[in-house]
Amino acid sequence: MRTFASRRKNSVFLIATLAASCLCSHAQPSCSGTVRDAQSNAAIPYAYVAITDASFAVIAQGSTDASGAISLTSEKPLAPGYVIVQPPANENKDGIGIYSNAPRIYAYKGEPTLDIKLPPAACIVIMAYDAQGKLMRWEDFRARGTFGDQFMYLTDLNDCAIEATCWPVFDADARAQGQPREKGLPALIVAPGAGYVPQVLFWQTKDYGTLLLRADNKTLGFALAKPGNALVINLNYELARTAVYDLERRKFTERTLPVQMALQAASDKLKPNERAAAADIALALALRLRDDLELKRARETISANNRAREGFSFGVFEGSPYNAKAFL
Repeated sequence: MRTFASRRKNSVFLIATLAASCLCSHAQPSCSGTVRDAQSNAAIPYAYVAITDASFAVIAQGSTDASGAISLTSEKPLAPGYVIVQPPANENKDGIGIYSNAPRIYAYKGEPTLDIKLPPAACIVIMAYDAQGKLMRWEDFRARGTFGDQFMYLTDLNDCAIEATCWPVFDADARAQGQPREKGLPALIVAPGAGYVPQVLFWQTKDYGTLLLRADNKTLGFALAKPGNALVINLNYELARTAVYDLERRKFTERTLPVQMALQAASDKLKPNERAAAADIALALALRLRDDLELKRARETISANNRAREGFSFGVFEGSPYNAKAFL
């Protein structure tokens, strides 16, 4: 009997051990942490957080609670990949969700704990229209082309790149479709400041090809005073305004009246898509005139240099070890 009892106890222990081992083997990997403002250290509630693999396939996702805390559970191992963080957005007067903190994508090494701090930010929202008058969304810009997976970036007035995030923001139409990234409006999300210049790649101009163009607000750049501020710009019009003013900057005064009148006609349009269509005409006129006048100036400069060269002989500096006569 003792032997039976002993064997029974051992069997119960073995079964309990196997059960515990089974539960442990099926335990899901988890990750927890917080999302806070990088400047004030205040919690950021209701921020979306996702962990992805190296190909951006989502492994785990969720939202922070009211205290900025997040806890994620995954059915897959937490392998190296990325952490995507999108803070909550507040609707502006146009019904567009604006971020007060910058969304971020971080490299992820499989850490079980995350301490995420998002910098304060403001948004330059891009409203652009294609040749058919349709409001362009994230997917429309991407369809035109990307470079390094980017179709737009931000610089200062000297064309030096500024740290900024190109990220979709969502209007009522996008929210009605569940806020898919492809239906968002592009926004350049940056720290509050001034002198910002949006640069757009693969912009299709009317009868003038596909170009990299800038919108510099007549060389002043755009300004955003504080976190949560938003500036919504009609990109078509701002590109045209920059091109027309560029003629003044280059001190071209001849034949510019038709271009200035075309820009004024665009400015007079009240509907955004109609303003954009008129601005496309002004942009094409300004680009063509700029190149024509630059070519004319170059030819005049070459001709003047040729006349000045008639009495000039090539030589070497005095004291050269070479025979100066060989260069005359």
